[in-house]
Amino acid sequence: MKVNTLTKKIITFLSAFVLLVSILPTSTLAAQMTSDSVIDMQYDGHATLTVIKLDDDEEEPIKDVTYDIYLIATISQSEDNPIELVYTTEPDVVDKNDRPVVVSASLDPNSINLEGLTPAGSGTSGSDGKIKFTDLAYGIYLVVESAYPSTVISAANNFLVSIPMSTGLATGSTQWLYDVEARPKNTLMGEATIKKEITDGVVIGTDAQDDIIYSASYGDVIDYKITVTLPSTFEETDYTSFIIKDTPSAGLQIDQSTVKVYYGVTELDKSEYVLNWDSTTGGFTVNLIYPDPANADTLLVSDQLKNGMGVSITYSATLLGGTSSGGLGAAINTALKNAVEIDYEYVQPGGGTVTPEPITPDDPEPTVYTYNFTIEKVDGDNSSKPLENAVFVLMDSSGDYMAYDGKWTTTADIAKAFTVTSGTDGLVTFTGLAAGDYTLMETVAPKGYSLLKDTIAITIDSTTSGTTGDVLQNIQMQVVNKLANSWTLPSTGLMGIYIFTIGGVILIAAAIILLSKNRKKSNG
Repeated sequence: MKVNTLTKKIITFLSAFVLLVSILPTSTLAAQMTSDSVIDMQYDGHATLTVIKLDDDEEEPIKDVTYDIYLIATISQSEDNPIELVYTTEPDVVDKNDRPVVVSASLDPNSINLEGLTPAGSGTSGSDGKIKFTDLAYGIYLVVESAYPSTVISAANNFLVSIPMSTGLATGSTQWLYDVEARPKNTLMGEATIKKEITDGVVIGTDAQDDIIYSASYGDVIDYKITVTLPSTFEETDYTSFIIKDTPSAGLQIDQSTVKVYYGVTELDKSEYVLNWDSTTGGFTVNLIYPDPANADTLLVSDQLKNGMGVSITYSATLLGGTSSGGLGAAINTALKNAVEIDYEYVQPGGGTVTPEPITPDDPEPTVYTYNFTIEKVDGDNSSKPLENAVFVLMDSSGDYMAYDGKWTTTADIAKAFTVTSGTDGLVTFTGLAAGDYTLMETVAPKGYSLLKDTIAITIDSTTSGTTGDVLQNIQMQVVNKLANSWTLPSTGLMGIYIFTIGGVILIAAAIILLSKNRKKSNG
């Protein structure tokens, strides 16, 4: 009989130890602790539980996580043997099949039905990740993570904790913890990054936002590359969409046939993503999450895409011009960008769909500018008098003539060169040009005026004629004896007519004198 009683006490002792050690995933010694095998009842109703929320990878505190705790069973010590613990399940505690719950080391915390149960406490973590429950009665508590921030993709499991907690029953060096800490962890959404670059072209400067400035002429083709680094948790996240979006500025036209998607250096098959076009903006989206061809309700992601992998998209775009160099096209002296972002949605462990703010580039973005310049053709003696019907052509830095038919090209034949004629305001404008050196040449002078003997040098760069804010200004000048910007230009106006008139008068006078002398000789 004594043997049986001793055996029962040993089994009860060991069962209590297994339960106390197994139900709390992580705990540490806190302020109140006793080394006696007998629980100190003075802390009953004054014990504490501190839940510290940590990131699964970084072990950094997580803010805005809410926990509820439920008293599942009370704890007392046997009157016959203080080491023997007695568990009394609370009356309303049943499992999800409405069967009474038996507290033991094998009890599954997720099997407990929470409906109808009132939490013994509830709290939300602050910036230190801590939630502290105070004035707790002794018992077995179910700890439930009931809410968490949208960045959580893997919630912590429910767990049981004993208040107080024993740490040394197995060795006989009993220590009871009355202030218990638990450190359940969450897996947070990894961060994706995106950047955009122009893979060809000449950099001519930066703007006030440190965006890199490229220049192009109407009709030029510009090659772009978008690079996305997938989150470190890409494979673990239940995405409903992961969309890379590109929206061009007006005047930049993307060639749909040139869009390609790569993982690393390998091109993804077109069946492994969804490419859609926006007819309004001319932009596109690439969704890396796509429907199963066999079941549209099932979403798939390419097996090629792994955590932290780089995904890139390449394409070409044309800088649009109008029907003539002064016609409608991409805006001049204006930052032209293709805005890029990542739009994504995912399902959290509790079933809610999260739509975070779009991810945009941190690095400076490539910006394209196209320029124009304007001259004013005026009378050489009266600079306030504009001259119309002066005709000009433009040459590039190689001396070839500039031709235009919706885009700028070059030709060696002046007959094929694009011409601009001054209007009644005397203005001549060439539009949609890349930065560089050009030469302006007059081919037809206004009626009654001399043709310019010399050509005019034009230089366009990111600092020409100063800046106003971030908008680069066009070049403006008068074609007179001397320009306002100190460039020396050939004279134009009535000087040639004056020379010819004076010469003619002299010749006529000489002829009259000669004729008069001849008549006198004849009469003599």
